[in-house]
Amino acid sequence: EAEEKMWRTIISYKDNHPDENESSQTFRTVREEWYATKKNYVQQATRKMYEIDCFPKLKPLDSKAISRIDEKDLSRIMNPLKEKTNIAEKVYMCLDQIFKYALKKRFISSNPIVFIIRPKNRTNEKSKRGLTKEERIVIDNTVWNERQELLLKLILDYGLRKEEATALQKKKIDTAGKTISIDQAFDYTQNIPRLKKTKSDAGKRIIPMLDQDARYFTDLIKNLKDDDYLLQM
Repeated sequence: EAEEKMWRTIISYKDNHPDENESSQTFRTVREEWYATKKNYVQQATRKMYEIDCFPKLKPLDSKAISRIDEKDLSRIMNPLKEKTNIAEKVYMCLDQIFKYALKKRFISSNPIVFIIRPKNRTNEKSKRGLTKEERIVIDNTVWNERQELLLKLILDYGLRKEEATALQKKKIDTAGKTISIDQAFDYTQNIPRLKKTKSDAGKRIIPMLDQDARYFTDLIKNLKDDDYLLQM
């Protein structure tokens, strides 16, 4: 509470005593500069979130000097989103990152988003579910080729995402210890898939191999080199 009063006092003072050295950079200029440093290091879904969900909502700020943006300006952005908590949370996060970048570059002396209560996403997340009986019957009674069968096994029996399954190499399969190690995935945001490590240590895991699959994987990898992918082409 004391910190908030302090910043309100500073902003009030700055409003009445404009600093000649204050940055005249517009919000749009700083936003585009921030995004240029970030866009090549995030996934396509994250880029779409910024470009589709966030930036259009921030247009009313674009022409204003970033150093002159205050709580009232941000309230006019956030208030119409109060019933759209999922979007509101994304916009808040985006604003916070832009202002932190502006602080780092010394375009501003304080982050005005701290006066806005961070929205909590109340969107009901779609719950994950197992296959229905009918779906299981279809899968069990369909004739798959070897590659399709392997992909289904990795997804359904071992819980891998498609990006993880396609990045699985022979050296990650330990048939003696009956384990499968996951520590990488493919990023499909460009024409050529790009191999990357998991986002966090939580994504790295060692999965126990089902006893009945030990012979299956042994036969599958016997003619592969260590760096070969199980799902080639």
